[in-house]
Amino acid sequence: MEASGRAVEHDLPFVSTGHLPARERIKDLIDEAYERFASDAHGQNSTVYPALRNVSRDLFGICVVQTDGFIYSVGDAEYDSRS
Repeated sequence: MEASGRAVEHDLPFVSTGHLPARERIKDLIDEAYERFASDAHGQNSTVYPALRNVSRDLFGICVVQTDGFIYSVGDAEYDSRS
């Protein structure tokens, strides 16, 4: 695996507490990540899963689901490849 050459800046250590930040903070983080990476055209579609192999490379989405079922998503996260 080749490194992307980008560093992810954060102010917290990577420690799992089993809890996510406040919902507003998660939405802000997802929106920020989407804006930052949506235009990145590097890489290739996965060839492991046929459904991913055939999806347009122009699609990009992010989705995070809490264990209580609350869903945060942006972009093409709800794209249905069967349609």
